Amino acid sequence: MGEDFNYQDAHLWFKNLDKLINYVNAKEDSNLNLVYSTPSCYLKAVNDANLTWPTKNDDFFPYASDPNSYWTGYFTSRPTIKRFERVGNNFLQICKQLYALTDLGPEDKVDLNAMREAMGVMQHHDAITGTEKQVVAEDYARMLHLGIVECDIITNTAFNKLFTNNHLEDTNSAPQVNLDSCMLLNISQCEVSEKSSNFVVTVYNPLSLPVSPYVRVPVTGQTYSVKDPNNKDVVSQLIPIPASVLNIPGRFSSATSELVFRAVSLPPLGYRSYYVTGSKKKSTAQASTPEEGELITLHNN
Repeated sequence: MGEDFNYQDAHLWFKNLDKLINYVNAKEDSNLNLVYSTPSCYLKAVNDANLTWPTKNDDFFPYASDPNSYWTGYFTSRPTIKRFERVGNNFLQICKQLYALTDLGPEDKVDLNAMREAMGVMQHHDAITGTEKQVVAEDYARMLHLGIVECDIITNTAFNKLFTNNHLEDTNSAPQVNLDSCMLLNISQCEVSEKSSNFVVTVYNPLSLPVSPYVRVPVTGQTYSVKDPNNKDVVSQLIPIPASVLNIPGRFSSATSELVFRAVSLPPLGYRSYYVTGSKKKSTAQASTPEEGELITLHNN
C-alpha cells in the first residue's frame, strides 16, 4: 500500500482492498476486524488504548529512510524553480494589493485566482522541494508562468487606474499604458529595455515601510540618463554583464550591460516611475572591467 504513483487506478485498488477485508474478516480464528476507518475513528481507538508514548528530544533532521540515505538534497535541488516560486509569491502579493487598492471588479478576480491556484499547487511537497520528475517540473513552471501572465493583466489594469488618478470611475476613455514585467532579470534579459532607447521603469513597493532598492535593467546602449518623477537626474551606472551570465544556455539577449540606479525612499504600498533616455554617445561614467591582477581598492566613507 502507498508509495508514489501507485494510486493511478482507484477502482483496481479498492476492489482488491475489498477482497482483502472480506477474506480477513471471514476467518473464524482471527481476532482482527478490518474496516474502512476515518481519522477521528482512528484517534479515538488510539486514545481508548491509553498508551504511553515516548518523548523524542534529539534532532529530527536530517531525516533518513535507510542506512546512509539522508533526505537533505531537496533543500537545494532545482534552485531555478525555487526562485521562480519566490518571485511568483512576491508577484501574487503585489497583485492582491493592487486589486484591493484600486477596487477592481469580479472580472479581474478570475485572473487573480489563476495565480492563487498556481501558487497553491507549488506548495506541494514535490514541487517546492524539487523532488518531482522532470516532466512534472516543467508542468509546474508552465502553470506558474500562466498564473503570472494572468496577474500581469491585474497589474496593468490597476496601474492604469493609478496613473489616471481615477480609482473609482470608468477609465475606458482614458489613455491606456501597457506595462511589461521583466521576468528574466535573473539572466539579465529584458526585451523592452533592450529594444527601446527611451522607456519608463515603474517600481512598486509592496512592503509596509519605505525601501530604497537598487534597480538593474539590461541594456544594449553605451550611455543612459535616468530622471525621477520630478525631472531630477538620478545617479546611474552601466555595469558589464559577466561572461558567465552572457553564456548561460537558453539566454536569448543582446544586452551586454546593466543600467543600475537606486530608487530612493519608495513609500509603503507606493510606486515611482523613472524615465530612462538612451544615447549613442559613449558614456564617460561607464564602469570599466578590472584587468586580471589589477589592484582594486574599496573605500568605506
